[in-house]
Amino acid sequence: MQLGDIMEKAEAGQYLLLSLLAHQEKPIMLKEVGQETGLSRATLLKYTETLNEFAEDRHLDFSIFYQEEKLFLEMGAALSWESLVSVFLETSVKYQILCHVFHHGHFSIQSLSQKLLISEATLNRHLSLLNQVLAEFQLSISNGRLKGQEHHIRYFYYELFRKTWTAQQRDKLQLEGRSQREMDVLERLSGASFNHHQTKELALWFYISEQRKTVDVQEMKALEKLLFPYQDNRFYQRLQLLAPSIFEARQEDVGCLFAFLVSTSLLPVSTMEYILGFGGPVMELTTKGIRLLKESGVFGEELHEQMTYVLSQSFGKIYFFHGGIASTPYDSLEMKRMLRPLMSEREFPLAEQLTTLVDIKSMTLRQQVEGEFLQLICFVTEKVSHHILLGMDMAGSSMQYEVMVSALSHYLGNNRLIHFEPYQAGETYDCVITNSTEMSYTSPFLYRIKGMLSRKDMEAIAHFIQKIVKETS
Repeated sequence: MQLGDIMEKAEAGQYLLLSLLAHQEKPIMLKEVGQETGLSRATLLKYTETLNEFAEDRHLDFSIFYQEEKLFLEMGAALSWESLVSVFLETSVKYQILCHVFHHGHFSIQSLSQKLLISEATLNRHLSLLNQVLAEFQLSISNGRLKGQEHHIRYFYYELFRKTWTAQQRDKLQLEGRSQREMDVLERLSGASFNHHQTKELALWFYISEQRKTVDVQEMKALEKLLFPYQDNRFYQRLQLLAPSIFEARQEDVGCLFAFLVSTSLLPVSTMEYILGFGGPVMELTTKGIRLLKESGVFGEELHEQMTYVLSQSFGKIYFFHGGIASTPYDSLEMKRMLRPLMSEREFPLAEQLTTLVDIKSMTLRQQVEGEFLQLICFVTEKVSHHILLGMDMAGSSMQYEVMVSALSHYLGNNRLIHFEPYQAGETYDCVITNSTEMSYTSPFLYRIKGMLSRKDMEAIAHFIQKIVKETS
């Protein structure tokens, strides 16, 4: 699923144009843009004008320049992609339907059409189109309700909200303090403290679970079968014991939480190793993946721990959930473009081979986990030393951080005078580079990566560094 799939037609086209230009490091011919997007020349010029007016009206720091039959996008370094997405979705009927179902559980055609100020026929048309999108998650809206297995529903809304909510919306979850007790318990269970990125991911999951706590347990039967091999898993057992008194949740809700935890980069490596030590389908797939990579000869035994961690979470996502949401249609392509220079022709196909170990029906999910596999292989084969006075504040796993640093270092010519460090509050940096929308920084230079790290981002960061050198020399 693409976010553009739930936008209105005009907004989806404008968003597609903006997404394409955001991944271009140089001006691109208008004809080439038309071939890529399927939009006519007249439509592209109209959308360009509309987007520039839109940016000015909303005080958004971007501009599209049209000159000599070429288009080029300039975006402010501190502008977040989520802030753009949220505005594009303001007029989306499909998004409003999804939010209404989430908050209210059900609707009638008559009442919802009145609320959205559209005809019943228009509402039914949107529902039909929305069901085509939801099919990727094995979900559908029928008789005014969202139908499907509960863990699929929770995961769908987790993916949707984390890609569409602004920083202010995410902050509100923590300010309300609805999940602090649960996070404290998880920290004790896992033996590690969550950073601010992980805390926000957990707060969102707990919020969604709280909204869905009255669902009929019959809707969790499929998950019960998936969890059957984990009944003797000590970590899962401890979660179940704490459910009534700490989480105020049913055993079925804890099953959803367990599936979520083993599918995301939240638990520390030691805890994941403990969970995997009891076996199960995810560990079986992970073992097959490690065997495949060992046979390729691309890594040493010292990296076995990191490989187990990343592979298990990717395979956990495939085992427990269905579907995925891509912010733009170019995420997967940009990932491959970023990583290809760092890998050999022998290493690059390994990620696709790993995806063939299990049947993945969702194309978006396949692309997401293939990207995770590519990052892992890159991390294993391209071990660039940590060099630094750039503070890197990156949401995601430690492996994703390493790959991003590797890509930036490679782009900058592996200059030994340029140093990268994980961002620490209170420390002084020449520049902070982040993909987070939640934090504010005191550094004189700040660059926010616009979703997936692109060549355009890397070029802008290189210009930042040149500017810093000039001002400090």
